[in-house]
Amino acid sequence: MDNFLKAIEQESKDNGFMRKMIGEYTFRFGKFKGLTYDEVYNNHKSYVMFVITKLDYEKNKNLIDYYKQKIEKDYA
Repeated sequence: MDNFLKAIEQESKDNGFMRKMIGEYTFRFGKFKGLTYDEVYNNHKSYVMFVITKLDYEKNKNLIDYYKQKIEKDYA
């Protein structure tokens, strides 16, 4: 899976644009402002779990779905 994501990332760079991977989105609020979701998730899973329940699903669908799957996997 990592190789696939790296290939997509390289293709995006080659085409002149680069999208952030979901885990690279940063908190724009709160005590973890400026840190990426992955950084916070690795050390404070409960905070990310709390935040995704408060986000607007329509505006943050990919982020919410990504972390819900990650949480389910980690706590399975």
